[in-house]
Amino acid sequence: MADHKCELLMRQTNYSKQEALDALEKSDGDVLVAIRKYIKGDKETEINSTIKQPDKALNQKIYGEIRELLDNASKNYRMQQELNEKKKAHAEEIQRMVTLIKKQTNIAAVFGKIKTPISYSVSLHDTDQNMIRSTVTEKNIPMPLFSISNCINDLDNQSIIIEPSLNTKIIKQQLSSNSNLKCVIIDTINEELLCNTIHLIRDENSDLKIGYKGYPEGHPSQIEVIDASASLTSHESNRASYTNENSIQTCRDINYKKNMKLLQSAQANGADFILTQSFYDLGVFFQYCTDLSNNNISIPLVPSLSLIDSYDNYDNLISNCKYRIPPGVQATIQKIKQDADQVKKYGMMLIRSLMKSLVLRGVQHIHLDGNLPTDVWVSVIHNTGLRNKQMTPSKSTSRDEELESAQN
Repeated sequence: MADHKCELLMRQTNYSKQEALDALEKSDGDVLVAIRKYIKGDKETEINSTIKQPDKALNQKIYGEIRELLDNASKNYRMQQELNEKKKAHAEEIQRMVTLIKKQTNIAAVFGKIKTPISYSVSLHDTDQNMIRSTVTEKNIPMPLFSISNCINDLDNQSIIIEPSLNTKIIKQQLSSNSNLKCVIIDTINEELLCNTIHLIRDENSDLKIGYKGYPEGHPSQIEVIDASASLTSHESNRASYTNENSIQTCRDINYKKNMKLLQSAQANGADFILTQSFYDLGVFFQYCTDLSNNNISIPLVPSLSLIDSYDNYDNLISNCKYRIPPGVQATIQKIKQDADQVKKYGMMLIRSLMKSLVLRGVQHIHLDGNLPTDVWVSVIHNTGLRNKQMTPSKSTSRDEELESAQN
């Protein structure tokens, strides 16, 4: 019977015997159904191959193009709005940072109104007392400058940096032997010594202004040399600098947080202000300002800058003092290290640039630190374009103009 149906289907179609058997199986053995499927399949193929898709009507094309234009306009408007919001947020962040830094670096509450927002000191070692003494020597210079140790019309006062590891007797002698002393800077990472020294100074002379030494990059004794492949947090990376191809040095977050606690303790025990160690990376300093604010440290902050006037000085800053020198600055100094004059000129240009950038970002007072002659500091200040009572840069980049407008 199956063979009969297969032959019948083959006579009515072009199926081979195997194709006929397959068709019957799909049609449950019904020859008529298999024939219908055969005829219908061929016609559908023929019809589908000959039918042309109708062209879009002209109005459909017009409406489609209008819709596309509207979609693009809406998309562009949305993107522009998002860009404007980002610009606004960026400007607000700049304004917030400028306001914060202006407030943090305002030392008027501590020292009274300062005529000019630049000070400098010449550091000398007092070998007899094993202390560092900063002596102000600004007399008879073209522009009135004030050290942080000075009252408003007195240029002969002195400040000292005390290391509390010295015994109490020596500290008392040092305090009593300086009748014109107005300011003392304490430099220690021992909290007990810090608190005891503040109270000792207050007991000896309640009128003295007390500063605490701050370290934006971390205290040198806590800066570790580690393998370059070591895992670092984002803050540790920002404070890090390469000592060679295989190692970097940085202050770990745990020690940096300890320094913040020391600053909190200094503030709680009566310190009047913070004097930073010199720095060359503005990003590190501004992060330091933010960290102080986040830790509720509100006593005034005075940033210090020092001049790189020779390659030996630069090498000492990295090797012994463990300063973070930005990679671009390091590369430039390495290229010109054989030319002493070029190194000195570059150092002058660098410190002028740092001073301008700090002022444009709201810094109210800058302290120039280093054992250099008075005329060197005067030259640095005059060549910055920061003259008279107002620190107004002579030239500025577009980025500086943006910051300046935010400051105003």
